[in-house]
Amino acid sequence: MATGLAEEAVTEKDKEVRQFLVDAHSMLETPLGKAWSPEWVLAGYTEPGSTAVPASQDKRFASIGALSVYLAQHPTYQILPGGPLREVTASRAQALNTQLSHARTAANAARNAQKAARDARDAGYAALRKLLIALVDELTLRLGPDDPRWEIFGLNIPSSPRAPEPAKDLTLSLAGDGQILAGWKRGMRSDDNRILIQVVGVDADYREYGKSGNVMESVIKDLPPGAVVKVKIIALNGSLEATSGPEAQISMPVSP
Repeated sequence: MATGLAEEAVTEKDKEVRQFLVDAHSMLETPLGKAWSPEWVLAGYTEPGSTAVPASQDKRFASIGALSVYLAQHPTYQILPGGPLREVTASRAQALNTQLSHARTAANAARNAQKAARDARDAGYAALRKLLIALVDELTLRLGPDDPRWEIFGLNIPSSPRAPEPAKDLTLSLAGDGQILAGWKRGMRSDDNRILIQVVGVDADYREYGKSGNVMESVIKDLPPGAVVKVKIIALNGSLEATSGPEAQISMPVSP
């Protein structure tokens, strides 16, 4: 969730930066002319041979920094606040540059924290898996293949496995460009999970995205901007499926 909120903050601030660059471009056409010149590059419009607003966030971040310096050096070009036109000043450009920098730093920190948490989870899972293997080996020695006490430990009765209980508490959060993180709680007796997705307006119904293995979390990638995405989780026990599963939906950010 923290990563998704941080990514959203970057997207929203980048929209402000882009609008400022558009407003500044309109203002600069009077002193600089509409044709490309090296002066446009000094002003922060660095697309080769073009005066267009840079197409990527990284380039816009660099542009707003250059523009703040350029406007400070050319104070007569500025549009001061309080008039009919949007403000285009060096101080506003510098503030946007600082705000976008802080938002990007926070998003990077959130992504790093998410990765560290995922690595810790994976290490814990590996250790737990070894303990569970040892437990199954011990139970195999002590219980018969039809003993109902297998299920006390959340395991299948070897001679008559049953479909797992449904997974629970599915949550979705943004996890970077075109990505979401799905997390849920294990269904009793499950050893795998089917991940189903539906892009509203594109997919007529849920479609298979993949399987999570014995992990209760998955990053779903390559999702279109602005789309509403539905996710459903079906717990598995070998070839047996839970009869239902939790569903959730999330809206992807719109590309600036």
